[in-house]
Amino acid sequence: MQSLVRAVLFVCLFVSGCGLEPEASTPTRGMTRVGDVLGDATSGEDAFARAEVVRPFVFPRDHGPHPRFKSEWWYLTATMQSSSGEEFGMQFTLFRRALRASALGESAWQSGQLYMAHVAITDVANQRHLHDQRLARGHPESAGVELVPEYRVYLEDWLLKGFVGDGKTDQVELDLTTHSSAGFSLNLKLSQTQPILLQGDSGLSAKGPGQASYYYSIPSMSVQGEIEILGQSTKVTGKAWLDREWSTSVLGAELVGWDWFALHLDDESELTLFQLRRKDCQPDAYNKALAVDADGTRRDFGAGELRFEPRKLWRDAVGTDWPIEWTVTAGSARYQITAMVPDQIMDTGIRYWEGIVAVSEAGQSVGRGYLEMTGYEGVQSCDG
Repeated sequence: MQSLVRAVLFVCLFVSGCGLEPEASTPTRGMTRVGDVLGDATSGEDAFARAEVVRPFVFPRDHGPHPRFKSEWWYLTATMQSSSGEEFGMQFTLFRRALRASALGESAWQSGQLYMAHVAITDVANQRHLHDQRLARGHPESAGVELVPEYRVYLEDWLLKGFVGDGKTDQVELDLTTHSSAGFSLNLKLSQTQPILLQGDSGLSAKGPGQASYYYSIPSMSVQGEIEILGQSTKVTGKAWLDREWSTSVLGAELVGWDWFALHLDDESELTLFQLRRKDCQPDAYNKALAVDADGTRRDFGAGELRFEPRKLWRDAVGTDWPIEWTVTAGSARYQITAMVPDQIMDTGIRYWEGIVAVSEAGQSVGRGYLEMTGYEGVQSCDG
């Protein structure tokens, strides 16, 4: 059973940005079709729930798990600085994957829930990126998500915990603790500084005809604490972005992957954008962006208001070209987005690129953020 768990988790890249695993008619490396392993997610009496209609979000309940849906994740990124100005990036993600929509049996070991966690840190000054992965079956002693008696998102001793509201306030206060055998650790405190943001149509985020997820974000959280890299400890402060998403959908066969941007701008506004990359290289009608000002004013951008232009490629050790410089247009705003370290590959069975980026406008620095890219391996470039 352990080999099956590993196989299922490695073929299920539920990476957060777009929230849906790619489906390819001819699977390529990194694009394996999950349905070929787990079967039809919607057939039979034990069908999974699907994100099909707008629903009310209730907090703190929706910070917890939604086991009737096949895929779910708790996704956190942060851009951080030391007192001397050194810059760092951080990612922590817990993925939940259900083998079926109900428990396999009465034992805690028969939950039917599989978990995978990724953690990474980027040290900009030293141009290094370290990452790690863990896998576990859902069990109170190994991995899961709990709301009571305390909010806990955990896989072994990788732990995100704290206060997520009590029905009177939705304020979120969290502690993140991870210790990795890859040579780094995180000990951070996070405090919500902007309201919860429902993505898409009141939290229903469409990715294609009949394909959607439930998706909300906390786009701004203050960060303070300590990181350790290869034995050297550094106190840091910064800003984090928390994403929560769950679904049972897959992306259409016409798509090969996605690019997702979460940007913290210096004027205290936040911007998230994503594009779904098509095999025919045409802009997808479901590309979207959302901007929120410091006062909470939001603006949604449709596909016709967006443009994503890769400007520079970096080739990794296996010969895959990744765009590490972009020009991204959202309405009248035009941003240049540049990887602060070219090699921020997450080599976790399925390779993807996830890392800290610098944001500029008209040649002036205007912020920092995170970029996630998937589905570039074995795919012909749209530039030829």
